[in-house]
Amino acid sequence: MLEKAASRETWKDHLVNFLTGAIGEFYKARLGEKNGLSVPQDVEHWMWEVSQLLDGAQRVFSGKTKKNFNKEKAYREAVEDVKYIDAKMRRQSELTIMKDYRLSSLKLSVSDQDTFDFWKMTNDFLLLTFFVRP
Repeated sequence: MLEKAASRETWKDHLVNFLTGAIGEFYKARLGEKNGLSVPQDVEHWMWEVSQLLDGAQRVFSGKTKKNFNKEKAYREAVEDVKYIDAKMRRQSELTIMKDYRLSSLKLSVSDQDTFDFWKMTNDFLLLTFFVRP
């Protein structure tokens, strides 16, 4: 959470951190479901983590900034930064699941549909909250 007014770059960096964490937890939940590995409590826990991280992103949006800047544009740049490391996040989530469940491989991986679902959920939550005007 931002305690004092943040510069545009600091604001965006905080947002990238929350989004990166959220997508990693989301991918773990999807991998667990797809591979039949998770007890429901695991998936629920990972999705709870996603919601907590998106709540953190929401606090970044509502936090004070040093200058008035276009938060929607900065948000879209943060999204692009996270999308740039998507393959790394997918692989990291797979390795975590394989380690936690002591597996040498997974039957199913994260799909492009999973990524689409994450960004749809995230954009609906954050963009509709802050940028859609009645």
